[in-house]
Amino acid sequence: MDSVTLKQIGWYFEGEAIINFWGGGQGTVDMTPWTIEGELDDEKMKKGINDGQFGCEGIDRVEIHVYKLYEHEYKVYWELIELVGDDLN
Repeated sequence: MDSVTLKQIGWYFEGEAIINFWGGGQGTVDMTPWTIEGELDDEKMKKGINDGQFGCEGIDRVEIHVYKLYEHEYKVYWELIELVGDDLN
């Protein structure tokens, strides 16, 4: 039987954001996925939070699906993170 060893190289994030539209109202958009290299870092992760290039007045809440990222773009699901209000900053 063959075996393969992969080295973890970082983290991959994707998810949804609840945004405030210009002029009022709210909606949900898929965020554009992002990655960070090396260790998981809350500040680096939060810098990637986005409105999926939709354009909005602000982001109220996000649900981020976090994956461990390995060589050759192999991903393993790790956890769901929810951030609301001041936790986004």
